[in-house]
Amino acid sequence: MTVITDTNILISACLNEESGIFKILNTLSQTINFVIPDYALAEIEKHKTSICESTGRNTIIFNKLLKQCCESGVVISVAEVPTECFKLAEQLTKNIDINDKVFVAFSIAFEGLIWTGDLKLSRGLKRIGFKNIISTKELKDIIKGL
Repeated sequence: MTVITDTNILISACLNEESGIFKILNTLSQTINFVIPDYALAEIEKHKTSICESTGRNTIIFNKLLKQCCESGVVISVAEVPTECFKLAEQLTKNIDINDKVFVAFSIAFEGLIWTGDLKLSRGLKRIGFKNIISTKELKDIIKGL
């Protein structure tokens, strides 16, 4: 199973190494193929200082946990995703959140599930018939069956 890891999932994992999200990323990489778009890492880098300041998380620990999460998956460049996938993703996300088109494009290109905590994205995509999106709860339910 391929799972595209959304930015908010990575941030959540880096804010709490005791969380279920962190544990899933770091214990199931033999069972689940976690794909991390380099775009997500660029987003995190852009906002890391404000994330750490607002949550009280030490930046050094945040960086260490992020590195650990990245080692549990495969970081793939957006340049490796075909243009057609981005065109379709743009159509699917234009009325939801165009900034999430990268995750949808990755899902299409790698035939994977988008793992996200973004309810607006999840509900919006499901409403238009895009089913390759999963919450942490849904992923935990799948894991129980593995």
